[in-house]
Amino acid sequence: MKALTHIFFVLLILCLPITSVLLAENAVSRAPDFYTYEFTKLQASQNVEGEISDKELGEFFSDFMMGKTKDFLFTSYDPEEEQEPFTEEEGKWMLSFRERLNFLLGPLAAAFVLLIAASVFFWRQGNKQKLRAAVKLSWGVFILLWAGLLPLLLHFDIPTFSGTDTFFQLVFNKDLIKDWIYVGIAGSILIMGILTSIFWKLSKPKRMFS
Repeated sequence: MKALTHIFFVLLILCLPITSVLLAENAVSRAPDFYTYEFTKLQASQNVEGEISDKELGEFFSDFMMGKTKDFLFTSYDPEEEQEPFTEEEGKWMLSFRERLNFLLGPLAAAFVLLIAASVFFWRQGNKQKLRAAVKLSWGVFILLWAGLLPLLLHFDIPTFSGTDTFFQLVFNKDLIKDWIYVGIAGSILIMGILTSIFWKLSKPKRMFS
């Protein structure tokens, strides 16, 4: 039982920050409001042919990242009147980008299931002190996790397609990636805070006198 307790203790410490980080970054990468804000800031719609708003462009990116559209094609465009703003090469790269994010949904689901399993284990044991200790230590892991991830994500490479400045490179640039990372950090802190609050309430020691 001691070995099992130790295993679940470690799992809780690791899975709480992993769940928070992966959930936040995946949520931001699919949020229409995030893309709409970024494109409005750039006034992206003024740099493309045809009648299109920044909100429509943001919803297009969001729908694609959520898998509502299979291919990276702006379907509201009339191919006989207007030129598709994104090239086939850019579409293939975005498919690859979405697949990499979708792949992270597997570890996210696994971390969440293990987090629940560890929480239930300590709850049934009545070992609330161990649960609280694990939650406290998970914040240290959370900080270390971001300390390791941040330099890697900030150096995320967006290829230069065809060696020219395209509309895609205008809207999906390093500034967008940076904002995605920073919003993800804020979101993961919020998720960590919410989960910590839940675990703290569940592990609150009973008062002898009420």
